[in-house]
Amino acid sequence: LVYISSNNPSPIISRKIDYLYSQNLFNIHLIYWKRLNSSISFPFTSALSKNNIHPIVLPESQSMVFRVYYMIRFGFYVFKKCLKLKPHIVQSINMDMLLLGYVIARILKIKILILDLLDTREVFLNPYFKFLYKNIVKKLSWVFVTSPKFIDEYILLINSSIQLKKISYIPNVPHSNIVDNFKKKSDSNLCIGYFGFFRGTNSLRNLIESVKELYYREYNISCFFAGIGIETAYIEKISKKYSFIKYFGKYDYNNEIKRLYQNVDIIYSVYDIDYNKKLALGCRFNESILFGLPLIVQKNTYMGELVKRYDNGFVLRQNTKQDLFNLLANIMKNKTLLAHKSLNSKKLFNQFIFETYIPVLNQAYHSMLS
Repeated sequence: LVYISSNNPSPIISRKIDYLYSQNLFNIHLIYWKRLNSSISFPFTSALSKNNIHPIVLPESQSMVFRVYYMIRFGFYVFKKCLKLKPHIVQSINMDMLLLGYVIARILKIKILILDLLDTREVFLNPYFKFLYKNIVKKLSWVFVTSPKFIDEYILLINSSIQLKKISYIPNVPHSNIVDNFKKKSDSNLCIGYFGFFRGTNSLRNLIESVKELYYREYNISCFFAGIGIETAYIEKISKKYSFIKYFGKYDYNNEIKRLYQNVDIIYSVYDIDYNKKLALGCRFNESILFGLPLIVQKNTYMGELVKRYDNGFVLRQNTKQDLFNLLANIMKNKTLLAHKSLNSKKLFNQFIFETYIPVLNQAYHSMLS
């Protein structure tokens, strides 16, 4: 089984790999693009031996011409590696690796091709790409999705004839032991956490400006950032300027995520809305439930639907500074709201742990191999 990824594998991919490795079902190899000086790559750990992990070191570029050039080079190196490994199964992570996986499967006569869909990109829904990918999606042996919305509002829009029984929902959730010995923050400061990829200029600045205004009005409030992304330089700069904004830096998920959540009271999971953000079920949503913390999301998103249903957080009507300022001011005046939302989060614990989805993973591979 060969996994193909255009970046360091995400935590959910690492968990799947480690679980399958522990079951001795396959000889698993990971081939991934190790991006030089990357602003979008997190450290990762894996149970695989070094001989089974194959980083392909190439730069990343904002130039479309160079991006295509490096993608072609990456594809060439992946093909050479697969030619040597002779896999029986190819598992492409996200749509940008699906065409490569399909070509390799066709040339090497590999019968099982899997798509692991962690995020969506709207470009694949335009008529040209739909025409190109319609037949590829139809030939997939299986599809894993991290959000139920990715089924009806993405995969089935590319090809409506794919069998639903060949699509499995496994959210990007941690193992239950991640909360072992977790100590919830208990001081009077209201600290808002933003962990993961820094995306969305508007949503980030709304958070910082709202907290800054409340702080200057003598509210005991702060922000805690950890991660990387296109806004990293801005976060680094602002954290040096204001004492109430802290930046942890890049983090190792398995070893440091619990430590991050122990420093905050509420999670900020608001983005500048695009097609993917409307459909996605983000890591921060899942993690906030496990750690028993409320979160802030935006209306007209899937996470907004869930927060409204479960009452485990707060839904912004609009992604504006004024709406966020009003919400945070209200929370500061009535902190019992946090306790109520946290209690509701804890009731959802078993829906958002990896162990719950192990039978789904087992069933999928057994079905493909039978």
